[in-house]
Amino acid sequence: MAIVNGDYFSFAILSSVSSILTAAFISASITIEKDIDEVSRFHTPEFYGLVNLKSVPKKCTVCALVLVIAACQLASKAVSVALSSVENRTILVMYLSIDVGFALVLKVMRVDFFYWLPIESIPVRFSASLIERIVIKVITDFTACMQMRHPLELGGAYFTAVLLTTPLVSLYFGSRYLSYVEDEEAKATLSSIYSSEQVYGFLEEVKEWINERLPVWLAEKPEWFDDSFKAMILDEYVEDKAILKKIRTKDVMAIRSARRRSSLGALQIS
Repeated sequence: MAIVNGDYFSFAILSSVSSILTAAFISASITIEKDIDEVSRFHTPEFYGLVNLKSVPKKCTVCALVLVIAACQLASKAVSVALSSVENRTILVMYLSIDVGFALVLKVMRVDFFYWLPIESIPVRFSASLIERIVIKVITDFTACMQMRHPLELGGAYFTAVLLTTPLVSLYFGSRYLSYVEDEEAKATLSSIYSSEQVYGFLEEVKEWINERLPVWLAEKPEWFDDSFKAMILDEYVEDKAILKKIRTKDVMAIRSARRRSSLGALQIS
């Protein structure tokens, strides 16, 4: 979905933030409700007891911190996934595969891969354990649910490592994305996307950038700056009429006409 209007852009940001806070609240609620459960504290006192029930300020502080940790973890992971998919979907697949694969290898090395469910069949037990380990890893990555720090799940050390490394990975993909956008060919690709779709709240910046780069492209004539690309640039994006006349050759106009006919034909079919 692409939006020009700034109000819609604000709504999109508000929607994302509310989704993150909702998921974080659910994760924090599970953690707190299980932690204050009397039966859980009686049977596993060494694991439960995070919340101080005798002091209301301390209880509220812990609840708030658990919520913040869950929200930060989800936001960092979502940003990492989004930015890693911008440059190449293969990078996203590699990132998730390595992330989950490392957790599975660690479980195997610790002789803790098989889940604690009492299943006698080895193939069924292996399949169930594999699914469970992957599901628990994904849940932890996107919610930071404190229950997953249990020794029978991820374990405290690895759970902490996930919380510390996820923001760092997010920063890495952020810097990688900025480097990607700096590349001229990548900028050309993004420009072609912006020319055919409405833009999220920064239309004027895109127009300014296109007008700034057009003289350079006309002078340097990079390989990607062909008739097909020129046809993608909308007339209203080009302020200099002389430059617009230069990029509106007969071949370019023929491409634009063909695309327009193709779009009209698709609308008639639909």
